Amino acid sequence: MVSRGLQVNGRDLAAQGASIGGALPLPEGVTGRQEVLPSGALLEVLSGAPAARSAQTRMRPEGLALYLVTEGRIPAQVAGLPLDLARAPGRPAHVVLSALEAPAEARHRMAAGQRIGLLTLRLGWDWLAARGLSRDAVLAGRAHRCDSWLAAPGDVFRAEALIRAEGSAEADSPVLTLRREALALSLLAQASEVLLGTPDGLRPTERERLRRMEDLATRPGPLPTLEDIAAAGRMSVSSMQRLFQRAHGQAVLGWARGARMQQATAALRRGESVAEAARIAGYATPAAFSTAFRELTGTPPSRFAKAG
Repeated sequence: MVSRGLQVNGRDLAAQGASIGGALPLPEGVTGRQEVLPSGALLEVLSGAPAARSAQTRMRPEGLALYLVTEGRIPAQVAGLPLDLARAPGRPAHVVLSALEAPAEARHRMAAGQRIGLLTLRLGWDWLAARGLSRDAVLAGRAHRCDSWLAAPGDVFRAEALIRAEGSAEADSPVLTLRREALALSLLAQASEVLLGTPDGLRPTERERLRRMEDLATRPGPLPTLEDIAAAGRMSVSSMQRLFQRAHGQAVLGWARGARMQQATAALRRGESVAEAARIAGYATPAAFSTAFRELTGTPPSRFAKAG
Protein backbone atom coordinates (compact mmCIF):
# COMPACT_ATOMS: atom_id res chain seq x y z
CA MET A 1 0.00 0.00 0.00
CA VAL A 2 1.42 3.37 -0.98
CA SER A 3 0.94 6.13 1.57
CA ARG A 4 0.62 9.82 0.90
CA GLY A 5 3.83 11.81 1.25
CA LEU A 6 6.02 8.81 2.03
CA GLN A 7 9.62 10.01 2.33
CA VAL A 8 12.58 7.64 2.47
CA ASN A 9 16.34 7.69 2.15
CA GLY A 10 18.77 5.27 0.64
CA ARG A 11 20.15 3.97 3.94
CA ASP A 12 16.68 3.06 5.26
CA LEU A 13 15.72 1.33 2.03
CA ALA A 14 18.95 -0.64 1.91
CA ALA A 15 18.40 -1.80 5.48
CA GLN A 16 14.87 -2.90 4.75
CA GLY A 17 15.66 -4.36 1.33
CA ALA A 18 12.57 -2.48 0.16
CA SER A 19 11.42 -0.07 -2.49
CA ILE A 20 8.67 2.51 -2.54
CA GLY A 21 5.64 1.01 -4.19
CA GLY A 22 7.64 -0.63 -6.97
CA ALA A 23 9.80 2.45 -7.51
CA LEU A 24 13.58 2.46 -7.63
CA PRO A 25 15.44 1.19 -4.56
CA LEU A 26 17.40 4.25 -3.56
CA PRO A 27 21.16 4.26 -3.02
CA GLU A 28 22.66 6.00 -0.02
CA GLY A 29 22.83 9.75 -0.62
CA VAL A 30 19.54 9.89 -2.52
CA THR A 31 16.20 10.78 -0.93
CA GLY A 32 12.80 10.15 -2.39
CA ARG A 33 9.10 10.81 -2.07
CA GLN A 34 6.22 8.79 -3.43
CA GLU A 35 2.84 10.45 -3.08
CA VAL A 36 -0.68 9.64 -4.19
CA LEU A 37 -1.98 13.06 -5.17
CA PRO A 38 -5.59 14.16 -4.52
CA SER A 39 -6.44 13.32 -8.14
CA GLY A 40 -5.21 9.75 -7.66
CA ALA A 41 -2.07 10.18 -9.78
CA LEU A 42 1.19 8.83 -8.35
CA LEU A 43 4.11 11.27 -8.14
CA GLU A 44 7.69 10.25 -7.33
CA VAL A 45 10.56 12.63 -6.58
CA LEU A 46 14.24 11.66 -6.35
CA SER A 47 17.08 14.01 -5.43
CA GLY A 48 20.64 13.91 -4.12
CA ALA A 49 23.99 12.43 -5.09
CA PRO A 50 24.53 8.64 -4.81
CA ALA A 51 27.43 7.68 -2.57
CA ALA A 52 28.24 4.74 -4.86
CA ARG A 53 27.33 3.56 -8.34
CA SER A 54 23.89 1.99 -8.38
CA ALA A 55 22.06 -0.27 -10.84
CA GLN A 56 18.55 -1.69 -10.45
CA THR A 57 16.23 -3.92 -12.44
CA ARG A 58 12.52 -4.19 -11.71
CA MET A 59 9.17 -4.82 -13.37
CA ARG A 60 7.35 -1.65 -14.33
CA PRO A 61 3.56 -1.89 -14.33
CA GLU A 62 1.45 -1.16 -17.39
CA GLY A 63 0.31 2.42 -17.94
CA LEU A 64 1.94 5.75 -18.64
CA ALA A 65 4.96 7.36 -17.00
CA LEU A 66 6.18 10.93 -17.51
CA TYR A 67 9.76 11.74 -16.48
CA LEU A 68 11.20 15.22 -15.92
CA VAL A 69 14.92 15.42 -15.08
CA THR A 70 15.96 18.77 -13.59
CA GLU A 71 19.64 17.83 -13.29
CA GLY A 72 21.97 14.90 -13.86
CA ARG A 73 21.69 11.74 -15.94
CA ILE A 74 19.99 8.43 -15.16
CA PRO A 75 20.60 5.91 -17.97
CA ALA A 76 17.42 3.84 -18.29
CA GLN A 77 15.95 1.10 -20.42
CA VAL A 78 12.31 -0.03 -20.48
CA ALA A 79 11.13 -3.07 -22.46
CA GLY A 80 14.49 -3.10 -24.21
CA LEU A 81 14.25 0.53 -25.39
CA PRO A 82 16.57 3.24 -24.01
CA LEU A 83 15.10 6.31 -22.30
CA ASP A 84 17.12 9.52 -22.38
CA LEU A 85 16.63 10.66 -18.77
CA ALA A 86 19.20 13.46 -18.65
CA ARG A 87 19.69 17.20 -18.50
CA ALA A 88 23.08 18.74 -19.25
CA PRO A 89 24.09 21.89 -17.33
CA GLY A 90 22.67 25.01 -18.92
CA ARG A 91 20.48 23.05 -21.32
CA PRO A 92 16.66 22.87 -21.56
CA ALA A 93 14.87 20.10 -19.70
CA HIS A 94 12.78 17.50 -21.51
CA VAL A 95 9.71 15.52 -20.57
CA VAL A 96 10.06 11.84 -21.50
CA LEU A 97 6.93 9.74 -22.00
CA SER A 98 6.91 5.96 -21.72
CA ALA A 99 3.60 4.09 -22.14
CA LEU A 100 3.37 0.31 -21.68
CA GLU A 101 0.60 -2.00 -22.85
CA ALA A 102 1.72 -4.67 -20.37
CA PRO A 103 4.24 -4.88 -17.50
CA ALA A 104 7.85 -4.89 -18.69
CA GLU A 105 11.39 -4.99 -17.32
CA ALA A 106 12.94 -1.62 -16.48
CA ARG A 107 16.61 -0.93 -15.76
CA HIS A 108 18.10 2.23 -14.26
CA ARG A 109 21.62 3.28 -13.31
CA MET A 110 22.97 6.14 -11.19
CA ALA A 111 26.60 7.29 -11.16
CA ALA A 112 28.43 7.87 -7.89
CA GLY A 113 28.69 11.49 -6.80
CA GLN A 114 26.51 12.92 -9.60
CA ARG A 115 23.67 15.11 -8.40
CA ILE A 116 20.28 14.12 -9.77
CA GLY A 117 16.81 15.58 -9.70
CA LEU A 118 14.03 13.44 -11.14
CA LEU A 119 10.27 13.82 -11.02
CA THR A 120 8.14 10.92 -12.28
CA LEU A 121 4.37 10.92 -12.79
CA ARG A 122 2.75 7.47 -13.06
CA LEU A 123 -0.78 6.98 -14.37
CA GLY A 124 -2.81 3.80 -14.86
CA TRP A 125 -4.97 3.10 -17.88
CA ASP A 126 -8.23 3.35 -15.92
CA TRP A 127 -7.18 6.75 -14.54
CA LEU A 128 -6.34 7.98 -18.03
CA ALA A 129 -9.51 6.57 -19.61
CA ALA A 130 -11.63 8.47 -17.08
CA ARG A 131 -10.01 11.64 -18.44
CA GLY A 132 -10.48 10.88 -22.12
CA LEU A 133 -7.11 9.26 -22.87
CA SER A 134 -7.76 5.67 -23.92
CA ARG A 135 -5.14 2.96 -24.08
CA ASP A 136 -5.57 2.65 -27.85
CA ALA A 137 -5.19 6.41 -28.44
CA VAL A 138 -2.03 6.60 -26.34
CA LEU A 139 -0.30 3.48 -27.63
CA ALA A 140 -1.37 3.93 -31.27
CA GLY A 141 -0.85 0.23 -32.00
CA ARG A 142 2.44 -0.11 -30.14
CA ALA A 143 3.28 -2.25 -27.13
CA HIS A 144 5.63 0.47 -25.83
CA ARG A 145 5.35 4.08 -26.92
CA CYS A 146 8.18 6.53 -26.21
CA ASP A 147 8.12 10.28 -26.86
CA SER A 148 10.10 13.29 -25.69
CA TRP A 149 9.56 17.04 -25.86
CA LEU A 150 10.95 20.19 -24.30
CA ALA A 151 9.38 20.91 -20.93
CA ALA A 152 7.56 24.21 -20.44
CA PRO A 153 9.87 26.61 -18.54
CA GLY A 154 7.23 27.20 -15.88
CA ASP A 155 6.96 23.46 -15.19
CA VAL A 156 10.75 23.14 -14.92
CA PHE A 157 10.86 26.06 -12.50
CA ARG A 158 8.10 24.52 -10.35
CA ALA A 159 9.71 21.08 -10.43
CA GLU A 160 13.05 22.50 -9.29
CA ALA A 161 11.32 24.36 -6.45
CA LEU A 162 9.49 21.21 -5.31
CA ILE A 163 12.69 19.16 -5.39
CA ARG A 164 14.49 21.81 -3.35
CA ALA A 165 11.67 21.72 -0.80
CA GLU A 166 12.10 17.98 -0.15
CA GLY A 167 13.30 17.36 3.39
CA SER A 168 12.10 20.76 4.62
CA ALA A 169 9.49 21.28 7.30
CA GLU A 170 7.01 22.41 4.66
CA ALA A 171 7.38 19.43 2.31
CA ASP A 172 4.15 17.86 3.58
CA SER A 173 2.18 21.11 3.76
CA PRO A 174 -1.18 21.37 1.95
CA VAL A 175 0.25 24.18 -0.18
CA LEU A 176 3.07 22.03 -1.57
CA THR A 177 0.68 19.13 -2.09
CA LEU A 178 -1.45 21.40 -4.26
CA ARG A 179 1.63 22.62 -6.12
CA ARG A 180 2.65 19.03 -6.83
CA GLU A 181 -0.88 18.34 -8.06
CA ALA A 182 -0.82 21.44 -10.29
CA LEU A 183 2.52 20.42 -11.78
CA ALA A 184 1.30 16.87 -12.42
CA LEU A 185 -1.80 18.09 -14.23
CA SER A 186 0.25 20.56 -16.28
CA LEU A 187 2.61 17.77 -17.36
CA LEU A 188 -0.36 15.58 -18.28
CA ALA A 189 -1.92 18.42 -20.30
CA GLN A 190 1.30 18.72 -22.31
CA ALA A 191 1.36 14.97 -22.82
CA SER A 192 -2.22 14.99 -24.09
CA GLU A 193 -1.24 17.64 -26.65
CA VAL A 194 1.52 15.36 -27.92
CA LEU A 195 -0.71 12.28 -27.91
CA LEU A 196 -3.92 13.77 -29.28
CA GLY A 197 -2.83 16.95 -31.04
CA THR A 198 -2.58 20.54 -29.82
CA PRO A 199 -5.71 22.72 -29.50
CA ASP A 200 -3.72 25.79 -30.56
CA GLY A 201 -2.93 24.15 -33.89
CA LEU A 202 0.85 24.24 -33.47
CA ARG A 203 2.77 21.55 -35.30
CA PRO A 204 5.22 19.44 -33.25
CA THR A 205 8.19 21.24 -34.83
CA GLU A 206 6.67 24.62 -33.97
CA ARG A 207 6.05 23.58 -30.38
CA GLU A 208 9.61 22.30 -30.04
CA ARG A 209 10.98 25.61 -31.33
CA LEU A 210 8.64 27.53 -29.06
CA ARG A 211 9.83 25.63 -26.00
CA ARG A 212 13.48 26.33 -26.87
CA MET A 213 12.78 30.04 -27.18
CA GLU A 214 10.69 30.07 -23.99
CA ASP A 215 13.51 28.35 -22.12
CA LEU A 216 16.05 30.99 -23.14
CA ALA A 217 13.66 33.90 -22.55
CA THR A 218 12.93 32.82 -18.97
CA ARG A 219 16.43 31.92 -17.75
CA PRO A 220 17.47 34.01 -14.73
CA GLY A 221 19.62 36.98 -15.64
CA PRO A 222 19.38 39.80 -18.18
CA LEU A 223 16.52 39.50 -20.66
CA PRO A 224 17.90 38.24 -24.01
CA THR A 225 17.41 40.26 -27.17
CA LEU A 226 14.73 39.35 -29.68
CA GLU A 227 17.47 38.21 -32.04
CA ASP A 228 18.95 35.84 -29.44
CA ILE A 229 15.55 34.38 -28.57
CA ALA A 230 14.72 33.82 -32.24
CA ALA A 231 18.10 32.16 -32.78
CA ALA A 232 17.30 29.62 -30.04
CA GLY A 233 14.35 28.48 -32.15
CA ARG A 234 16.22 28.81 -35.45
CA MET A 235 13.66 31.30 -36.67
CA SER A 236 13.59 34.87 -37.93
CA VAL A 237 12.41 37.54 -35.50
CA SER A 238 9.22 38.10 -37.48
CA SER A 239 8.40 34.37 -37.57
CA MET A 240 9.08 34.12 -33.85
CA GLN A 241 6.75 37.04 -33.11
CA ARG A 242 3.94 35.41 -35.10
CA LEU A 243 4.49 32.08 -33.31
CA PHE A 244 4.36 33.68 -29.84
CA GLN A 245 1.21 35.56 -30.81
CA ARG A 246 -0.45 32.31 -31.88
CA ALA A 247 0.70 30.39 -28.80
CA HIS A 248 0.31 33.02 -26.09
CA GLY A 249 -1.65 35.90 -27.60
CA GLN A 250 1.20 38.22 -26.56
CA ALA A 251 4.34 39.80 -27.91
CA VAL A 252 7.57 37.96 -27.09
CA LEU A 253 9.05 40.38 -24.57
CA GLY A 254 5.71 40.99 -22.89
CA TRP A 255 5.25 37.27 -22.37
CA ALA A 256 8.83 36.84 -21.16
CA ARG A 257 8.57 39.68 -18.62
CA GLY A 258 5.31 38.29 -17.28
CA ALA A 259 6.69 34.74 -16.97
CA ARG A 260 9.84 36.00 -15.24
CA MET A 261 7.80 38.08 -12.80
CA GLN A 262 5.72 35.03 -11.92
CA GLN A 263 8.91 33.06 -11.24
CA ALA A 264 10.30 35.91 -9.14
CA THR A 265 7.09 36.07 -7.11
CA ALA A 266 7.24 32.32 -6.49
CA ALA A 267 10.86 32.70 -5.38
CA LEU A 268 9.90 35.41 -2.88
CA ARG A 269 7.20 33.18 -1.44
CA ARG A 270 9.79 30.41 -1.00
CA GLY A 271 11.88 32.80 1.07
CA GLU A 272 14.41 33.92 -1.54
CA SER A 273 15.86 37.41 -1.18
CA VAL A 274 14.65 40.41 -3.15
CA ALA A 275 18.07 40.47 -4.85
CA GLU A 276 17.64 36.89 -6.05
CA ALA A 277 14.10 37.61 -7.23
CA ALA A 278 15.45 40.60 -9.16
CA ARG A 279 18.02 38.34 -10.86
CA ILE A 280 15.32 35.83 -11.80
CA ALA A 281 13.14 38.58 -13.24
CA GLY A 282 16.06 40.07 -15.18
CA TYR A 283 16.44 43.41 -13.42
CA ALA A 284 19.86 44.98 -12.99
CA THR A 285 19.25 46.07 -9.39
CA PRO A 286 16.89 45.10 -6.55
CA ALA A 287 15.66 48.70 -6.49
CA ALA A 288 14.57 48.58 -10.13
CA PHE A 289 12.85 45.26 -9.53
CA SER A 290 11.10 46.57 -6.41
CA THR A 291 9.74 49.55 -8.34
CA ALA A 292 8.42 47.35 -11.17
CA PHE A 293 7.00 44.82 -8.71
CA ARG A 294 5.20 47.51 -6.73
CA GLU A 295 3.72 49.00 -9.91
CA LEU A 296 2.47 45.57 -10.97
CA THR A 297 1.11 44.28 -7.64
CA GLY A 298 0.57 47.40 -5.56
CA THR A 299 2.80 46.07 -2.79
CA PRO A 300 6.57 45.91 -2.21
CA PRO A 301 8.27 42.54 -2.84
CA SER A 302 9.46 42.33 0.76
CA ARG A 303 5.88 41.58 1.81
CA PHE A 304 5.89 38.42 -0.27
CA ALA A 305 9.05 37.12 1.35
CA LYS A 306 8.71 34.76 4.28
CA ALA A 307 9.58 36.08 7.70
CA GLY A 308 13.08 35.06 8.73
